[in-house]
Amino acid sequence: MKNLAICLLLLLGAVGCGDDYVVYETVDTMVCIPKNDFQVLEYDAASGQACVYDLYLYKGGYNDDGITVKLVVDPSVLDVYNMENGLELKVMPDRYFAFDPEVRLSGDRIMNRTEIRFDAASMLADGIGSSYVLPLSVRADDQGKVRPEKNSVIIRVVMK
Repeated sequence: MKNLAICLLLLLGAVGCGDDYVVYETVDTMVCIPKNDFQVLEYDAASGQACVYDLYLYKGGYNDDGITVKLVVDPSVLDVYNMENGLELKVMPDRYFAFDPEVRLSGDRIMNRTEIRFDAASMLADGIGSSYVLPLSVRADDQGKVRPEKNSVIIRVVMK
């Protein structure tokens, strides 16, 4: 019985040691928007505060690579959403919002946020209703990839 156990251990040891095993293999940096579905920003015009949506971006992977991603207004995201939900939402004109199109996620910083500022006063004055939304998608440079199922968000501003 003792010899059988020793033979079994030697066999397992021989099978477990191979030259094709790679240690410290890196995984590509992946970027995503965690709240990537339809988002509603309720804004109280009487508050006097800025109308701001904080968009958070995360990166993952087994490396410390930094990455710069770009945020773009993406009407195709809205087209798909409208078709899937039988709606007729429209892309908000760019004079009603502002944001920094580049977001940096440094090596040890797995999360960052960017502010999307809406011009609520102009929206109210021009009568822009909740049928206008802001569809955004994130694009990465050559240093990483974006998770396709978590790369976009649609933001609706609802005035109270």
